[in-house]
Parts: sequence; structure tokens; C-alpha cells
Amino acid sequence: MLYLLLSAFCWAAFDYIRKTLTKSLSPAQLTVLFTLVALPLYILYWVVEGAAVPVWRDYLVPATISGGLAALGSVQYLNALQRGDISKVIPILCVTPVISGIAGWLVLNDALTWLDWCMVVCIAVGCALMGTNSLNLRTSGFIPACITALSWGLCIVFDKVALQYAAISFHLVFLSVCILALNWFLLRPKLTIAQSGKLSQVLFGAGIFVGAIVFQLNALQEIHPGIVEATKRGLGVVSALGVGYWLLSEQITRKQLFLCVALVVCVCLLVIDV
Repeated sequence: MLYLLLSAFCWAAFDYIRKTLTKSLSPAQLTVLFTLVALPLYILYWVVEGAAVPVWRDYLVPATISGGLAALGSVQYLNALQRGDISKVIPILCVTPVISGIAGWLVLNDALTWLDWCMVVCIAVGCALMGTNSLNLRTSGFIPACITALSWGLCIVFDKVALQYAAISFHLVFLSVCILALNWFLLRPKLTIAQSGKLSQVLFGAGIFVGAIVFQLNALQEIHPGIVEATKRGLGVVSALGVGYWLLSEQITRKQLFLCVALVVCVCLLVIDV
């Protein structure tokens, strides 16, 4: 449970850092830069653990699917952030816990309990209601946010499958290579980090990103993907509203404030049941 909460708070902090950097760097640039900084740390982590190699026959397919989905989701999420307020984009990701819950049942044969489903659905609905007055089908950030939700909702399930055959450290290295390859060779971003003056922010953001993904994969080994996603999304929306209000001068309505309280209660009930 500790890994789950640490991961959720790290992702919330990382969302804010990504939002500030999208003003000066493209989505592909950010994805490549974060991954380039994180990859040496993952390799060191893997070497320290003994540099064990997985059983490729069982590992390769789910790991490759996860890497492709992670790369697609990262770029589309940053595209969405460039087109909308952080508190308006993140609620679109409300469906990821439901996608992960259903996919976890179909792929892993691991069904959530009725109580877990109730909390997951309540969190998803709460996140959806949070953004109904601010982001809709005609908003430019809607489509990339939906692609992100589908990608990340499925990605975490295939992560759990891959982790049955490989150590976390190796999986982190493999995912990073997949993300770099897809973004670098397909999008070919120009790395202008020195000219943008954002090196310190990128390094700090990459550090938060490493913590978020390491904690998440550790939590994922013991916890259903749907619960991991629901906790992350619920706390992410609450944190995004706080960041939007205090740091980005975005407005919070009474409805959103009420929903924040409801989301916190649902997340607490969900985590206690783990």
C-alpha cells in the first residue's frame, strides 16, 4: 500500500512539472528527454540487482505491447496538456481504472471484488464529473486525452503480465528502450534543451518520474491494475485542482470542491481494502 500511495503522489507532482515544460518543449522532446535521463538510472538499478535476463519467450510479447502503449500514451498526454488546463485534461483519464479493471479480468483472470468495483466506478465517475463543464468533444485536447486513457489503461495490465517473467529493473530498461525507439525514429524530435533553459526542470522532473514508475511497478506486483489506476487518477485529479488553483490561477467551483472530498473518501476506502 505504501508503494501505491507514493506512486500516486509522485505522478501528481510529475503532472505539474510536465505541464510547465510543455510551454517550451514539444511532447516528443519531453518524452525523449525524460526517458534519456531515466534510462541510465534504470540500467544501474538492473546491474546492482544482478543483471538477470528474463525468459524472452514469455516476456517479449507483453513487454513490447506495454512499451508501445506507454510511448503512445506519453506523447498523446503531453499533446493534451498543451491544448488545455491541467485540471481540465486529467479528468478525461477517468476511464483508465475501468479499462484496467476489465482488462485485468480478461487478460489476467483477476477480477475485482464488488467493493473494489464500486470504489473504482465512483472514482471514475467523480473524475468525469469534475471535467464535464470544461472539456468536451469539441475541445482540441479531448481526442489525445482519450487515446492516452486507452493506452495507459491497457499498458499497466501488460506491465503486470510482463513482471511475471522479469525483474522490475529489467522491465524499466526494456520499456525505456521501446519508448526511445518509437519516439526517436518515428517522430525524430530535435533536442534543444540547452537553448530552452529548462535543463534543471527536466532533471528534476525525470527524478520524480523515476520514483513514480518504480513505486508503481512495485505496487503492481501485489495489487490489481484497476486499483492502482483508480488510486492514481483519484489523487491525480485532486492534486491537479490544487496545483491549478494555487500555482496556475485556475478556478475551482463548489462542485469540484465537493467532488474532491468524495474522491479522497473513495480512495481511502479503496486503499484500506487492499
